[in-house]
Amino acid sequence: MGFEAIQSAIGELEELVAGLPAEWHAIPDEEAARPRADGGWSRKQIVGHMIDSATVNHQRFIRALAGETDFNLLYAQEEWVDLNGYQLRDWNGIIRLWEGINLHLLAICLRIREDQAELACGQDGDPGPWTLAYRVPDYVAHLEMHVEQMRRGPWRNYQL
Repeated sequence: MGFEAIQSAIGELEELVAGLPAEWHAIPDEEAARPRADGGWSRKQIVGHMIDSATVNHQRFIRALAGETDFNLLYAQEEWVDLNGYQLRDWNGIIRLWEGINLHLLAICLRIREDQAELACGQDGDPGPWTLAYRVPDYVAHLEMHVEQMRRGPWRNYQL
């Protein structure tokens, strides 16, 4: 890992932000509200979770760049998705929020210099490689995993 991993992740994030909103806008609100057949989240909730992840990673990236090294940002994913009420919100609004926060993260990531790649980026309870060179690609991989989850379904027949 290193600066090259950050640059590669930036390219992948640029592609996601350029393509996903149009793909998602084609999904009607009622379809986006259908939970996965396995009892998992709806598409609204999955994208909401990705928004929550973006807000946490925003804090991680900025704190690392500001020189803060002794912080821990974990969150209760299920609770946050519920508290944010994504399931009941307008699907197009959720998409716009996801796009906006990810454009913001892109702008931040594009400012990361090569000499900053190994900056400590928070602690998560184990000695893992918690650096920007780890966190930025990990964030993008997390997005890609959820995008594939949304694409493959299966979705339960469900009405609000």
